[in-house]
Amino acid sequence: MRNETKSKRQLIEETEQLRRRIAELEGATAKSDRVHQALRDSEARWRAMIEHAFDGISIVSPEGVTLYTSPSAYRLMGVTPEEVTGKSILEAIHPEDRPRLIQNMERLLQTPGGMHSDSYRFLHKDGSWHVIESTGKNLVDDPRIGGIVVNYRDITERRKAEEAIKRLNEGLEAQIAERTAELRKAIAELDSFAYAVSHDLRSPLNVIQNYAQMLLESEPIRHDPRAGERLQHILSATRRMAAIIEGLLVLSRATRAEMMIEPVDLGAIAREIDAQLRMEQPERKVTFLVSGDLRAAGDERLLRTALENLLRNAWKFTSKSPSARIEFGVMDQAGEKVYYVRDDGVGFNMEQADTMFEAFKRLHPRTQFEGAGIGLATVKRVILRHGGRIWAHGSPGEGATFYFTLPPAQRSPLG
Repeated sequence: MRNETKSKRQLIEETEQLRRRIAELEGATAKSDRVHQALRDSEARWRAMIEHAFDGISIVSPEGVTLYTSPSAYRLMGVTPEEVTGKSILEAIHPEDRPRLIQNMERLLQTPGGMHSDSYRFLHKDGSWHVIESTGKNLVDDPRIGGIVVNYRDITERRKAEEAIKRLNEGLEAQIAERTAELRKAIAELDSFAYAVSHDLRSPLNVIQNYAQMLLESEPIRHDPRAGERLQHILSATRRMAAIIEGLLVLSRATRAEMMIEPVDLGAIAREIDAQLRMEQPERKVTFLVSGDLRAAGDERLLRTALENLLRNAWKFTSKSPSARIEFGVMDQAGEKVYYVRDDGVGFNMEQADTMFEAFKRLHPRTQFEGAGIGLATVKRVILRHGGRIWAHGSPGEGATFYFTLPPAQRSPLG
């Protein structure tokens, strides 16, 4: 009886264990089914992506035989995957591009996992030559692939557009070069004309000045104040005309003169100009500061002309102050040396900044300050010939600062 009870209990336990094992197997089977379904879904998703991809995808053997081609090959090359599978990829490549493709494949096969991109011409099924851009990756050692995976796309239209843009740019460059040459010729002729006219006007103007001065000093005129006043107007006008002619000649020389590039100490030149200005107007009280490394490379005569115009302007436009301050220095701006001439004079309106460097443009009326309006144009011409830039900042009643740059010595200035 006892053995029979034990056998029943053992049978119940074994049955329960078997039931639990069956439940575990059913759970594992369900999980396995879900995993397999996920794999099937993933495979279907990737297959759909490949089949509908814009780019073509192929697998090529180390011998150059197509092992697989995505359906997009029909859209790109006009052929079905079945038509190219098992064939050499060289058959559709342009004969002139084949040596390069073979060379690229040989290099790629030497680098497992390596990649290489290039473009080739290939023969479309309709008989036309297209251009493909391809990227191959060496997966020969991957047992799942066993070849070179190639992604490619048709760039024929893009290449045509690039070539059209290139031709257009070449045409535009030729036109620009032609127009530039014509403009330079016109400027040279205009400069020559200005120089010739200015030079030829000097002699008759000197005659007018001399005779007007003689008349002014003559006995009859001394007793006729009205006539003397008129002669003074004539002399004043001839002096202004002489200043304009001299300015035009200086401007012309700044354009026409042959440049000789050499080391130039702008600080030393500035001090010489300051000494000259003090000799001309010893009564002026002007503090003149020179600071920084003011060494440069350029044509000393032209740079002296530019600096003299800037410093004379600063001297002139501070003349209304009982004591003035003028500074010539240099600062670093993003790794570039920027020279400046700063004064605390009458300043100017920034609306004039775009036109102030044009010839005959005046910042202030002639009744306030004398001048021909050519100085800043000359300065700009000199700086541009050296390959530099010039600009200015100012405010009415608060002074002005003129900035300019000069290229490093190793750079060639403009002729």
